[in-house]
Amino acid sequence: MPKKTKNNVNHPVADSAVFEATQASATGVLIPANGVFIRRYLRPKVAAKKLGIADSTLWLKIKTDPDFPQPIKIGPNTTVLIEDEIDHYVSTRSREAR
Repeated sequence: MPKKTKNNVNHPVADSAVFEATQASATGVLIPANGVFIRRYLRPKVAAKKLGIADSTLWLKIKTDPDFPQPIKIGPNTTVLIEDEIDHYVSTRSREAR
């Protein structure tokens, strides 16, 4: 879902913290009725907010926790995390805590 930038150019990430792309996912795939695979990406700041942690804590987990989802660099200044992988990490952690 592209947004218009100041230059009226469609860009999938411009001014957006969350966006969708059509790709197959190895974990937790959302498959709509039309059969197109949807993978939702979160910018690091949004991922940290979703987890209820600070940005610096998110990066610390990325560097030190081998089970934590690794970020993907999709551009020179754009890094994202896959929402399904974050959800899976949280559900796995909550099951282990019980």
